[in-house]
Amino acid sequence: MYASTRSSWYLCPETLLDDIDSRRLIPCVDFGRACDVVRVIDISQSSTSPATSLFLGLTCSGTLFSATSSSSPRTLAQNANSFTVSGDFVVYTTLAHEAHFVSASLLATADASTDVGGERRRVERGSRIVTSIPSTMSLVLQMPRGNLETVNPRPMVMATIHADTTYEVTTRGNYRKAFLACRKHRIDLNVIVDRDPKLFRERLPSFIEQVCDVDYINLFLTNLGSVIFSELYLLALIRVRSQGSQSPEVISELCDAVRKELEAQDIEKYINSILTAYVVKRPPDLEAGLRVLLQLRGITTLFLDGEP
Repeated sequence: MYASTRSSWYLCPETLLDDIDSRRLIPCVDFGRACDVVRVIDISQSSTSPATSLFLGLTCSGTLFSATSSSSPRTLAQNANSFTVSGDFVVYTTLAHEAHFVSASLLATADASTDVGGERRRVERGSRIVTSIPSTMSLVLQMPRGNLETVNPRPMVMATIHADTTYEVTTRGNYRKAFLACRKHRIDLNVIVDRDPKLFRERLPSFIEQVCDVDYINLFLTNLGSVIFSELYLLALIRVRSQGSQSPEVISELCDAVRKELEAQDIEKYINSILTAYVVKRPPDLEAGLRVLLQLRGITTLFLDGEP
């Protein structure tokens, strides 16, 4: 028996049955083939809408199915050897030595004829999934020789960064965690802004307070003018790639917004980052940067002259 949050599901050779009525069993999903491993997950599109049950089944021959009670089964792979669910991803490995990442939300809403896309990455030959840890963005694999290895797949990392910068329940976001994840996994820092530029501007004071380190802020500013290659994984896991530089107007606007916030918080502490913001602007505003230095020097001179 496999339990979901709403009801119990009984595994028969080819069919999952819903125990809606204690006196009879009503078939709800027919994979067409016996599955040795079955998993049922509930997916809710919103807090007000009812959850949709997504059924996953893996046969002994390696065929992986997905289905809902209202849709016909979809064949995800015919050479799968393991699968798991991590956050919004259905993750499975294949005999072709690849790990695939498919949006569970999309599987639950799309019909069987719709291409759900997904991402993939190479893994060691014969790897099988042991478990996934969404909080650390990691996937634990077991190798044929028995040892365990932990990897950080790009789709899981991007999904976590996306959640930290846009779907945080508080109004502050979790920018420090997202920033450190970008640095650790070598992801372009532009993704912090690209996903929702308007929301980022609204939360800019929180971003400065959380990141706070001058070197980190300098790194963020210098990346604003760099070439973008962002992989933004939305709920439907659609890859969005934009190559080229951001427009000079956008770069200048962001630099000015960051600079004003730094000046409001602590001009002396963030003077290095303030000057960096002037230099990164398109075109660079070097004269304004020099004026800030002269102003700061004048303040320092007055302070020293006033000492007894």
